[in-house]
Amino acid sequence: MTRLSRVLGSTILLLALTTTAGAQINDPYDSGGVLLPEQAAYDVKHYDLSVQVFPDTQTIQGTVTVHARVASPLAWFVLDLDPRLDVTAVQQLPDGADPVSVSFERRDARIWIKPVSTLQPGTLARFTVTYGGSPRIAPRPPWDGGIQWEKTPSGADWITTSNQMIGADVWWPVKDHVSDEPATMSIRIRVPEPLVAASNGRLMDVVPHGDGTRTYVWRVSNPINVYNVALNIAPYRIIEDTYTSVAGDTFPMQFFVLPEDYEKGMILFEEIKDHIAFFEDVVGPYPFRSDKYGVAQTPHLGMEHQTIIAYGANFSNTSMTRGNDLGFDALHHHEAAHEWWGNLLTNASW
Repeated sequence: MTRLSRVLGSTILLLALTTTAGAQINDPYDSGGVLLPEQAAYDVKHYDLSVQVFPDTQTIQGTVTVHARVASPLAWFVLDLDPRLDVTAVQQLPDGADPVSVSFERRDARIWIKPVSTLQPGTLARFTVTYGGSPRIAPRPPWDGGIQWEKTPSGADWITTSNQMIGADVWWPVKDHVSDEPATMSIRIRVPEPLVAASNGRLMDVVPHGDGTRTYVWRVSNPINVYNVALNIAPYRIIEDTYTSVAGDTFPMQFFVLPEDYEKGMILFEEIKDHIAFFEDVVGPYPFRSDKYGVAQTPHLGMEHQTIIAYGANFSNTSMTRGNDLGFDALHHHEAAHEWWGNLLTNASW
């Protein structure tokens, strides 16, 4: 091979790799990767997420307000969102001024927002995105995720999300990268009565609207990886207690269980306490004591959603041990471990 051939071959290979990387970055179902300069240039501090869920049409409508600290000049503010969801409006919220409608572009799996003027380092940028539509239905949750529109054994709606491998942007606008955890979040979920909406953080309020719907208001007071933000909607019964940590403070424990499985849930709830005691003894105090320790029964096997672990083992010790009964619920024990390893201690990139 001549020197020119080697150079041309190397150039073609580099272009192929670059093209492949670019395609992966723009794939709505590929979470993480190399950050765009426009996304690396800001740090999310808070998300205010409001979403209404419509089980009959299997659609959602919502808004997200992003609060982000700018690190370097930004002519565009870029968020991720599955192209199958529509964006109807974007507003910028300047300090001390009324919201201003701003233009935006949809480029593959991203929203490119044009600020009123170039965002300067050190400033706090705030944008509200109004969006909605039919989110991706999970083909094989939780490994290939999205949203599930299921029914409980009694025929009630049972709706959950799981999006570890594909990212949070399959159901809400977000900077979809493992490296940027907002310090806090507000999550409001509006659902038809009598459905219950369990999510991350601590339940602050339940607001009836007088039209057959109500909003569950959750507040996350700890940094959270966005793939851990979850919807769990069903006619749940709540099993709850207060737990005293080895650190000396107390925090609420809640198990959102289907009514059909309430008695089984009561039994498992006592074992859940034992699991927390084990991990507190081995690796230290439960990390999210200012929020809660929560578990929600789900139609998929499980996921380490921070403070609202997805539990779908059907109350079987062997759900993830290939038929081997180790004497405890292995699925819950596994997901509980993630509260310390994965949620508290998080990798900077996949």
